[in-house]
Amino acid sequence: MVEVGRTEGFAVDVDEIERAVGEVRAKLLFLTSPNNPTGNWLPDEALRRLLKLPVLVVLDEAYVEFADHPSRANWVLAHENLVVLRTFSKAAGIAGLRLGYGICPEWLMAVLWKFKQPYNVNVAATVAGLASLRHVDQIYAVVAKIKGERRRLLAALQQVPYLKPYESQANFILCGVVDRSAKELKLALERQGILVRHYNKPGLENCIRISVGRPEQTDRLLQALATLAG
Repeated sequence: MVEVGRTEGFAVDVDEIERAVGEVRAKLLFLTSPNNPTGNWLPDEALRRLLKLPVLVVLDEAYVEFADHPSRANWVLAHENLVVLRTFSKAAGIAGLRLGYGICPEWLMAVLWKFKQPYNVNVAATVAGLASLRHVDQIYAVVAKIKGERRRLLAALQQVPYLKPYESQANFILCGVVDRSAKELKLALERQGILVRHYNKPGLENCIRISVGRPEQTDRLLQALATLAG
């Protein structure tokens, strides 16, 4: 496996991916859009350029329902080297049941059937998935509320002097923490009953990720952040 880091601002480094594919003769390229935990979108022009490489491109769209851009699922019809992965875990809210699917070019299905497990979706997941499909309008109504709350949360976080929030197309917002420890901030919020994710690894140094919740949860978070400003 070869990892290719993202550029500043968490954009996919297309030049570096092209170089890496040429050097190691890679067969698979995995991408995520919207990305986790940064929330950014892979632009169409970047994806088109990557689809010209001699690799099978696997695009994970777990958070695509929250994006202000359409899914690239229909691109599979025009690209023999593209697979799009989708899930019921995020927008449909049934993460624990591990239900998802892939949109694949026809030639790939003959290969996948050779090693597909016979019982890979359990009854509970099947029932929940079918129920979700019967209530798509309700799901998207909730998604619309989350997207609206994301905009409000982003604008508010931009006013917090020790946070550097990034634009997001997912149901969370990544923030760089400035002039203080992100881990200590996470623990301080935890003591007030507010849970956020903490990151401190190459490319994600001193960051927290905040999930978008209900308006009252946003209000409570912002109050807590204000008390910690001193």
